[in-house]
Amino acid sequence: MGIGAVAGAVIGGVSSIVSGNRAADAQEAASSASIAENRRQYDQTRADFEGQRRAGDNALAVRQGALGIGAAPVFGYGGKQQFLVGDGNGGFNVQNGNGLVWENFDTFEDGQAFMADNATTFETSPGYEFRAEQSQNALERMASARGLRLGSSTLQEAQRMSDGLASAEYTNWMNQLGGHAGIGQSANNTLASVGQSTATNNSNALAAAGDARASGYLNTNSAIQGTLGNFSSIYGMGQAGAFGSDPWSGFGFGGS
Repeated sequence: MGIGAVAGAVIGGVSSIVSGNRAADAQEAASSASIAENRRQYDQTRADFEGQRRAGDNALAVRQGALGIGAAPVFGYGGKQQFLVGDGNGGFNVQNGNGLVWENFDTFEDGQAFMADNATTFETSPGYEFRAEQSQNALERMASARGLRLGSSTLQEAQRMSDGLASAEYTNWMNQLGGHAGIGQSANNTLASVGQSTATNNSNALAAAGDARASGYLNTNSAIQGTLGNFSSIYGMGQAGAFGSDPWSGFGFGGS
């Protein structure tokens, strides 16, 4: 009976330790999988919003150039903004922020000229010429009906009309740039929110993994302490004769 009691105590303690460690391992694995999935989802969201972010950044750069806040930007491959930088060999590259070279020049001046020629600045919309032509035709018909076709008042009115159309066209262009810049800002706000949510979720997953591992350590300690306590109880029972006159003989501890 003594052998059975000791064996039961050992098996119970080992089983508790193993099951506790397995539970902690399972929680850590689940937390790692959760963090990996959160990261994958965040990366996918960034990729999905890349077009909006680039459109916003480009529109903001063009608007700042038009306002004189910065140089008018140049766009190359994939709609990415280009920069003039030294190539390390005495020449100059027109390249994007990722280092993809669009053009190479021997002198800085040639590179600057290229950038100026390809800078994105104000251009009238396709409908501007049509509106200007229709307005001019209407003015001429009205002036002709009054016998003022070539009069100075007709020319002055034509100038005012042209100035008004140009001003409205420029204002519309700037408003469109502002709208596109807003698209980029909205995308950035969304990504900031997603990033914060991802950080919070990952922090919780890491905390859960840490708690599970700590619980496993506590469980191991508790199992060891419990097993030792069981051994002590069994020994006391044996000394009291609960397992016969020589309770430890079955373990090789007894007499002859």
